[in-house]
Amino acid sequence: MGRNLADEESEAIAALLGPRGGGSSMAGRREQRTALRPGSPPPAPGAGTAMQTARVGASAAAAPAWLPWAALLGGTVIGVGCILGGLAVAEAVAGAVWPEGTDAAWRVDALFAAIIFAPMLALALGAAWATRVRALPRGRAPLAMLALGLAVGLGGVTVATGYAAFAGVAQAGEAAVLGPLLLLGSAMMLLQSGTEEVLLRGWMHGGIARRWGAWPAILLTAAVFAGLHVLGGARGIIELANLTLGGVLFGLLRWKSGGLLAPVAAHYGWNWLEGLGLGLDPNPGIGAYGAVTNVDLVGRALWGGSPVGLNGSLAMLMVLAALIVPIVLWRRGGEPA
Repeated sequence: MGRNLADEESEAIAALLGPRGGGSSMAGRREQRTALRPGSPPPAPGAGTAMQTARVGASAAAAPAWLPWAALLGGTVIGVGCILGGLAVAEAVAGAVWPEGTDAAWRVDALFAAIIFAPMLALALGAAWATRVRALPRGRAPLAMLALGLAVGLGGVTVATGYAAFAGVAQAGEAAVLGPLLLLGSAMMLLQSGTEEVLLRGWMHGGIARRWGAWPAILLTAAVFAGLHVLGGARGIIELANLTLGGVLFGLLRWKSGGLLAPVAAHYGWNWLEGLGLGLDPNPGIGAYGAVTNVDLVGRALWGGSPVGLNGSLAMLMVLAALIVPIVLWRRGGEPA
């Protein structure tokens, strides 16, 4: 059996802290017991920070130099390859199975999602296993982080839509379509959002942060996140800025929570409410799976009144900036990477 990064990290930390069996170890344990006694003086200022710095340094020392490059380049290749290859295969299959003019919108949509994101998920998990990076970190307080992520995603779309309504561009659209297809759409949306997070904030973030630290991982995966959406048709400056900020937001949630639940929940909650909850995507109109209600944004493009809707609006940019600032200031209790 090969040694994993956790073993190497433990050995590196042990080397920094001294031998386990020597006198310094016994003295250290006595100091810890003394510090825990009632009435004992508090630890020296900066002791916790020094220990955390030692752990981060040990983690970086344990990670091979090639790991962040493998995660960055490999993840980008997987993402681009699955999107371009999946689109070509899905178009060929859809054209053969459902000739032009056939009413099969939801079938085509589900086919595209399955052909693109199922292989992407498998490749991301396989690459993480091969490079010994945890693609599915649990993090701390899983239920609390799940709730936090959903609150960020659902709340962000709600506030952005409120800004658009205040600007006078929101109006009731065509009748909403409620039915069992909403369940299929919810499942396909979870596959898409979850897969993107496993690839970007799971394997890629984990591999990059191991050697280069959290901020390079956050910024680089955010850039890849926006770049992958260019393949899906994103072009506008504000739209790309919003996609990049969205990637930063999800990356911060990954770092601060120490796990993947918060970014997956935020990404899924955001996409679900925008597409299936409020019917904002596509704009105007309603998607193949239907929606709980349907809001169209018509008018000034800067506030969402364009074919890209909220994604190309100042409303979304303002909300993303407002969400990012407090998360940056949040004192993390998660893992170093």
